[in-house]
Amino acid sequence: MKIKLQSLIICFLFITTLSFSQTRYLEDVFCDIEMMSDVVYGNNVSILPVLQGGVPAAEDLEMDIYMPAGDIATDRPVVIILHTGSFLPAIANGQATGDKTDNATMEQCKRFAKKGYVAVAINYRLGWNPISEDENVRRSTLIQAAYRGLQDLRTAVRFFRKSITEDGNPYGITDKFAVGGIGTGGYLSLAAGTLWDYESELLLPKFMDTSQDINGDGELDAVPYIIPEYFGNLEGTTTGIIPGTDLDGDGIADTPDVPMCIPNHVGYSSEIHMTFNVGGALPDISWLDQGEVPIASMQCWNELYAPYGTGDVIVPTTGDFVIEAMGSLTVQETAMAYGNNTIFDGMSIELTDSWYDFGSGSQNSATAGHDAMPGLFPIVTPEPSSDLTPCGPYEVQGSPWDWWDNELYGPIADVYQGTPSGTMGCLALLDSPDMSEEKGMAYADMMQEFFAPRVFIALGLEEETVELNTLFTEATSNQNVNQYVAMGLTLSASDLAALNECSGGFTMFAPSSELDDTALAAIIENAETPLLDILAHHVHAGASLNAADLSDGMELTMMDGNSITVSINDNGVMIDNATVVMTDIVCSNGVIHIIDDLLFAETSSLDENENIEYSVFPNPSNGEINISSLNNSNYNVKITNYLGDLILSKSLNENSSFDLSKYSKGIYLIEISNDNIFETHKIVIK
Repeated sequence: MKIKLQSLIICFLFITTLSFSQTRYLEDVFCDIEMMSDVVYGNNVSILPVLQGGVPAAEDLEMDIYMPAGDIATDRPVVIILHTGSFLPAIANGQATGDKTDNATMEQCKRFAKKGYVAVAINYRLGWNPISEDENVRRSTLIQAAYRGLQDLRTAVRFFRKSITEDGNPYGITDKFAVGGIGTGGYLSLAAGTLWDYESELLLPKFMDTSQDINGDGELDAVPYIIPEYFGNLEGTTTGIIPGTDLDGDGIADTPDVPMCIPNHVGYSSEIHMTFNVGGALPDISWLDQGEVPIASMQCWNELYAPYGTGDVIVPTTGDFVIEAMGSLTVQETAMAYGNNTIFDGMSIELTDSWYDFGSGSQNSATAGHDAMPGLFPIVTPEPSSDLTPCGPYEVQGSPWDWWDNELYGPIADVYQGTPSGTMGCLALLDSPDMSEEKGMAYADMMQEFFAPRVFIALGLEEETVELNTLFTEATSNQNVNQYVAMGLTLSASDLAALNECSGGFTMFAPSSELDDTALAAIIENAETPLLDILAHHVHAGASLNAADLSDGMELTMMDGNSITVSINDNGVMIDNATVVMTDIVCSNGVIHIIDDLLFAETSSLDENENIEYSVFPNPSNGEINISSLNNSNYNVKITNYLGDLILSKSLNENSSFDLSKYSKGIYLIEISNDNIFETHKIVIK
């Protein structure tokens, strides 16, 4: 396949580059994401050491930040996702969840990031006493745990606002925040949109300890579970200290003061613009006031551990009562009555699913016994199986979106919990008996179908059509890519359409614009390999490899089926015989590295071909080429440069050497022929 340069230029002028566009924030605009792990957004006091016999201690608060790969926007809204876990670490809570890296949490972040948001998964402080026989202890420690989690969430919001003002907006965001949570994280997300006034919302009887006579007057006193002087304010912007105790009554504290709250990012707002929850609840519906942010909810209508309407919150591992709360149904009815959710009016709640009985919000609502609401999607899960299993009878599914490796989780959890082998694995399956990645991913898609358009509406975002910056579009337009190669890609667009799609990642090694176009055209025209194969030999499919991912000796299979070898030494990074001169041009579906030469697939060495009776070596060389006849036959040798100019012509019937060092480095063609043989091969002078 030989294509003249002029023909390519004409084609380049008239062929439109393949591209496709999507609506930002509503559809998956970007093919891939970039993640910054364990970003410290604050520091505060954890009580987890207390559970192990220690004292409260400060810990870094960490988050993972997901951003769309190849996006250059600097005004992106932020979506913060909070994980589940009953305010206890994974395993300790009886499940394999309880961290920002939970599968369900990560999948929501990835999907929001692909739509163009900056998505954030945060870890918040954990720790309470769910196994106490004292109901008052269970309630007080749970409320305090939720209070700390709320402080941490608001700290994260302030961290981002501070980054805009003081740090040069490194995350490319604007001042629009949506907060969502799963399970326990759903409790926090609802609190973030509703809990603002300590006096009216936290000094309720249900949030008071009435078990002690504090004043010594023989009367039980009402003492708040939350005291701002001890735990800091609702936003975590004031210092909280539990004072030492005077044990002997001499007026002097015999125990030290215990810090409980360290202020972070004081002076910035903690306000958000929308909240959504999956399986969350409000500790009290009085927190929800008219004029507060819109709320969207998704929950299993017959969930056991958190109420769908108004009901009891119980400890999943023990079944003990903790507190009465108001779940998604009650929250949505109240939000609608206040007019807070009118922004969702008219929005469809038809979803695509394979795991529910219906997939229609209206039908599911009817099953759940209430009218359909645009801010609520009741999840109707299959009825529990009546068949006994090795784990006992299956319960109603309450968190079918979670999944993990139960073969790995079960034994670890049994050792930690001190339970017989297989116990915790069985308990984990009671909430989702057919737990699998396939099922979890289907639920992740469902959540996005429901929440993404509501976040879009609630944040007041405008429809924006975005052309995907794919590997193909970047390679055909980037000024650092050789224009002859770019034109060849354009001509081969239909054959290389995969480079313009989101399926999989790609790594391209593109010849530099510093290479002479005319010379490059001549090389390609005189090559034995078709143009399409040459282009395909510059692309590795299946992985988007940044420069940091390349290692010495790495072999990569290219799209033409042949391989290249990476070499790394003091002189830099080599791809076969080409040097990498620019790295990490990030695209939506891959990455481009610029190289200083054209790549050709290796052909069989001449001395390995049983029909060939000569060898050429070394290749590549510094200019000295040896041609060795193996049977003293006569051969005609011609060497041409990349322009087709004759460099050397000679008859050969014995070993001979040729010095080409006075010629410029690059690709040359050697033609060896006699009456029976005519072959052309590439040699490289470096």
